Amino acid sequence: MGQKHWKYIIVGAGAAIILVSVFFTLPLWNVPLKNVETYTAIEYYKEPYRVEKPVIVEEISQKTGVIIDDLYQVAPVGTVGVVYWGSNFSSGETYSGMVKVPFSIERADARLSGRFTSPVESRFEIIDGSGHSIWQSNGIEVTIDLPVPQGQYRVKIEEEMAWEDRHTYDKDCYIHLAVMWDEIEQVTKLEESTGYRDVPVEVVKQRTITTYQKASIWQILFGHHRSITPDT
Repeated sequence: MGQKHWKYIIVGAGAAIILVSVFFTLPLWNVPLKNVETYTAIEYYKEPYRVEKPVIVEEISQKTGVIIDDLYQVAPVGTVGVVYWGSNFSSGETYSGMVKVPFSIERADARLSGRFTSPVESRFEIIDGSGHSIWQSNGIEVTIDLPVPQGQYRVKIEEEMAWEDRHTYDKDCYIHLAVMWDEIEQVTKLEESTGYRDVPVEVVKQRTITTYQKASIWQILFGHHRSITPDT
């Protein structure tokens, strides 16, 4: 009985070992497998570029309009006084020549600018419509620059010389007058700005993919599951 009992024990133990071995070899557990995969992808980056857009802006522009630009003959208007020459007190008369040129200012915010020249010492005046002198200067060549309101005006140039020289005077006086004003204008300009557009670029990337594969206990215990090729 003793030997037979041991025989059963040995046979049972062997069978158990076989069953356990078979069980350990069965792929019954899901094991995660990680693989690094290389792939290409399209990415976009912002590329700057210049944008020109027409815009309308208001600017102050100075305008000029010439109202007088000419030579004028001085007309005699008679004697204006007596002068004495030398120690013998010989007398002589001075001759007065004059020219008057009318003009008008049509704008309320104007400036009068110009130049007057005469071959002899003269008096230059600007007279308004009521007969008042609003500007005057003496000399051979003078310039003018002053604000004037809208209205009627005239230039007056008066010359004086010795009466005996009146016939030798053959040169004209010169008048140049211009009206200047500021005017708001609409001007089209190009306004620059920076825009951005998407530009595609192909890049190489890597990613880790996790899959699950059946593995046995033996493979898990001894690390052989890492060499398992994932199912595709």
